[in-house]
Amino acid sequence: MDETDRQTMIDMEFESSLIGEFRRTFLAVKMAVGGRIGITQARLLIFQHLNASSEISQADLQRRLGVDGAVITRLVKQMEVEGLLTRRPDPADNRFTLVKLTTEGHRQIKQLLVKVKAIEPILLDGVSAEDIYCIRRVLERVRQNAEVIKERPL
Repeated sequence: MDETDRQTMIDMEFESSLIGEFRRTFLAVKMAVGGRIGITQARLLIFQHLNASSEISQADLQRRLGVDGAVITRLVKQMEVEGLLTRRPDPADNRFTLVKLTTEGHRQIKQLLVKVKAIEPILLDGVSAEDIYCIRRVLERVRQNAEVIKERPL
């Protein structure tokens, strides 16, 4: 078996694994939702984190989203120019910048939620209420297990 065949087998094993299915499902949902609501996943995540907090540091946003600091800085600056959020130095530590949603940012979140709620029934078409409950429980458990893996070496 040559290297190409070996790599193809590894790729096939990964794609047939549960992690491969998670990846494919996540990407399909991400593309469908992002295309329908007209916002990137990164902006949606920023909105979600800012909506959950009254104010948050850019560094904390960077950690939560798991992206490079320059990416967060660029996105936050763009969203500030668009009037969706405000930034200010952290009075407790000037090395940090605090970010907060504006009234317009909150308004856009409400619009996004309407769109997301309209998409969810389409995504779950043909899935029973019992299965939805089970999916939620399983995904919650998998997420908890992922957090444990993240915290300790394998």
